[in-house]
Amino acid sequence: MYDLIGDIHGHTDALERLLAALDYQERDGLWSHAERQVIFLGDFIDRGPKQVETVRIARAMVEAGQALAVMGNHEFNAVAWQRPIRSNLTSSFASTATRILGSTRHISIKWGRVASSTVSISTGSRLFRFT
Repeated sequence: MYDLIGDIHGHTDALERLLAALDYQERDGLWSHAERQVIFLGDFIDRGPKQVETVRIARAMVEAGQALAVMGNHEFNAVAWQRPIRSNLTSSFASTATRILGSTRHISIKWGRVASSTVSISTGSRLFRFT
């Protein structure tokens, strides 16, 4: 059985409350359930105060086989944004990209296939992967 979770938008505290309400247990930074998995329906980032933490929770769950994840339009924008900030980008997106990626200059993107599409964003010191 699957639990569908979408539109987290960097609100880690709300995500953790939801996972707990769904009887997921947190151990050593990994949320898991004995009988179910989460399917994250995208929009992990943009708006909320804890965007990196939200991505870390989702990433840890996916890597441990406790979740699947679908890239949302906010992640797509982050992936597509691989050039220096232009004046036509909204200040909200520019601010979000800077907070999450720590840099506004360069993003390295790697595409691969492992049973499903995987997108990795590496900023040197940080790696974000969306499956």
